[in-house]
Amino acid sequence: MGVEHVLEAYLAGSLPEEIALEFPTVTLEQVHGTIAWYLRNRTEADAYLERWRARAREVRSQQSGAVQPDLIRRLRQLAQDRVAG
Repeated sequence: MGVEHVLEAYLAGSLPEEIALEFPTVTLEQVHGTIAWYLRNRTEADAYLERWRARAREVRSQQSGAVQPDLIRRLRQLAQDRVAG
């Protein structure tokens, strides 16, 4: 669990108490500390978050273009069949 997840939730409008409930491995004190650090270092933190988001997009793109093992393909097909039928 990284600070990225706490900050993404905070920036999406979640309250610190909601974030602590959403991520039970993080204490409310840690959530407040992360938000306080973010507010003191907003420019640096925003740049870091943008790099983190860009890397996540890159990884997702690579994964979607990779050849999927047969099991994954079959599971996805089953899920689609359940939704369609």
